[in-house]
Amino acid sequence: MFIILGERERNIEQSRDELYCPNCNATRAFKRMRIGSYFTLFFIPLFETRRIKDYVECLHCKLQFNPDAVNSDPPSLAYRAVTAARSDLESGTAVEQVIDKLAKAMTTRELAKQFVDSAAGAARRKCKACNLTYILIVENCNCCERQLAAE
Repeated sequence: MFIILGERERNIEQSRDELYCPNCNATRAFKRMRIGSYFTLFFIPLFETRRIKDYVECLHCKLQFNPDAVNSDPPSLAYRAVTAARSDLESGTAVEQVIDKLAKAMTTRELAKQFVDSAAGAARRKCKACNLTYILIVENCNCCERQLAAE
């Protein structure tokens, strides 16, 4: 009589939670997963011999994250506003255009300006033709395509 012993890896769903997904930028359903190595008898897993990895997976976008990288609390409005403003500025959008965009979503234009100033920093470039302001990494005006001068 042969007894077949072995070991194999298994993906086991631990639980489901509602967490903030950084990729979707929204609260989504997640499943908590564990990959473990299991002792097997006749190819039937009996018990876990070692834990290999824990992760969470967004059920909407299917991306996997370290469990410590996501939580149930979405980032604050201020954090999201500064992050969005920084992204727009780095893609070549003028400071004034980003302020206009945020002002439509914010309560006041002054608050939008504070968020954009925080994201843009103090050093900037200016288009002399269009009178638009950009962050230092932008070299050409997105309106007239002219090269920007340091402010």
